[in-house]
Amino acid sequence: GKGKLPILLLHGGPGGCHECFEIMEKYMDLEKYTLIYYDQLGSYYSDTVEDETLLTLERYVDEVEQVRAGLGLERFAILGHSWGGMLAIEYALKYQNQGFLKGIVISNMTASNDSYEKSIAEVRRRLLEPEELTYLEAIEVKEDYDDKRYKEIVFEKLYSQCIFRGEEWPTFFETEKMAHNVYNKFQGNNEFIVTGTLKSWDRWENLKEIRVKALVIGATHDTMSVEDKKEMARRIPGAKLLICPEGSHFAFWDDVQNYYRGLQEFLETI
Repeated sequence: GKGKLPILLLHGGPGGCHECFEIMEKYMDLEKYTLIYYDQLGSYYSDTVEDETLLTLERYVDEVEQVRAGLGLERFAILGHSWGGMLAIEYALKYQNQGFLKGIVISNMTASNDSYEKSIAEVRRRLLEPEELTYLEAIEVKEDYDDKRYKEIVFEKLYSQCIFRGEEWPTFFETEKMAHNVYNKFQGNNEFIVTGTLKSWDRWENLKEIRVKALVIGATHDTMSVEDKKEMARRIPGAKLLICPEGSHFAFWDDVQNYYRGLQEFLETI
């Protein structure tokens, strides 16, 4: 794009890649906005990570600032999806006083992993048969995440309902494009149980400190609670809330009408 407002896009995962955002070129007004993609360290188009001491939340937050400084962005917005939404929160808390950041979009991310796991538990109870839920819990106790039936239940019954609800999965979901060492370090084995280093992450009490303009996006079918999104928008001073009624975790793919209308209405205020 060639718009006057650059939007730095922070992909999810951790360990995903920027390709999930390329769909935005179809729906965003590229005369008004400039979309900036980048792959975080360890992700598909960036250097791989062999030194695991680099896999810290603090380093990834500082990486965002290094990218901003390297690009010379003096007035910009951030849109972070999932893990990228966590980075957006952390970046605002650490760097908003510089004056460069004018707004953040927290897309499909809650304010703590404890809240996330509570929401996941409810999703699993709602979508799975009692026998399937019992099986998953037994496997997780044994930490046998390579169990074939476990994977089948997670991917066929949960991912298809809560992660992406479209008919054909986009190519960016290909497993060879996921940096599994990054994902496993931070998150764990899959989206439905947190066993990695981010398990204790919690910013509920700090949301009131965010002073830049903010939009919190959620979706009815997401793994993240809609009630959590409402509470996040309430705690961030002046924040806007957007709930995509047809969307899942990737609402910018499976509820495009509501997602992009609400997103661009917010960006008009920056």
